[in-house]
Amino acid sequence: MDDRERARLYRGFFEEAATGYDHPALRYFALSAVAMADCVVLTGDEHVLDVAAGTGHTAVQFARRVPRGKVTAIDISPSMLSIAKAKTAAAGLRNVEVREMNMLDLAFPDCSFDVAVCAYGIFFVEDMLGLLRGIAAKVKPGGSLIVSTFTDTSFAPLAGLLIEQLAKYGVPVAPMASKHVASPEKCQALFAEAGLTQIDSIAKPLGYHLPSAEDWWALVMGAAFRGLIAHLPREQVDIFRREHLDAVSRLTTSEGIWLEVSAILTRGIVKIG
Repeated sequence: MDDRERARLYRGFFEEAATGYDHPALRYFALSAVAMADCVVLTGDEHVLDVAAGTGHTAVQFARRVPRGKVTAIDISPSMLSIAKAKTAAAGLRNVEVREMNMLDLAFPDCSFDVAVCAYGIFFVEDMLGLLRGIAAKVKPGGSLIVSTFTDTSFAPLAGLLIEQLAKYGVPVAPMASKHVASPEKCQALFAEAGLTQIDSIAKPLGYHLPSAEDWWALVMGAAFRGLIAHLPREQVDIFRREHLDAVSRLTTSEGIWLEVSAILTRGIVKIG
């Protein structure tokens, strides 16, 4: 499966997941959006490209910081973009434009933006280097490119329990491309290979307690994990869910179930000349 075929598959998953994407169990998206916006000093009149914008968490944060500028948010999922549009309107932000677009085919002239951001998007393709170069090409020389990814310990041990049980049901889970950008060092190397300069990369803890195992399931079905569940025969999903949540419930403490999430925030500058 090449990256464009994979994109068509993910489009379907995220269309189905859109209504659960803003569940409190997935609030790491909102937390990391603030952290991404803090990565760059803005004057307030920049044009920002938000790639794989999802339901608009990152677009909202940047739009608030460029009151005289604009955020163009693109995503492959129309349902995600509908939520993003409603979210920015509810926040009173009129400087956000949403456009349905595949991040592999950015329909903008080169050097169109002052800043580009991509929250948890680059690891959905195998050719992350090509994608990063493609995004960087749309940024003016001297502009910033900011990407967020997950550390390799994020979602442990819950994701491990999920994958272990899927294997028992005969669903093989191939290693995700995210492992290639699961540390600041790996992200820095990718940015350097893409030709970016003045690269900074940090890991930022974003974890919190989930009230119950049901909240973990809401996260599973509201994020990319949903694609793994899609491999199960429909008649087995309820049984799988009960068994999995029983295992997750055993991790409950007086504070709830710990969700380990750490974001890697990487920023680079597009070369001048």
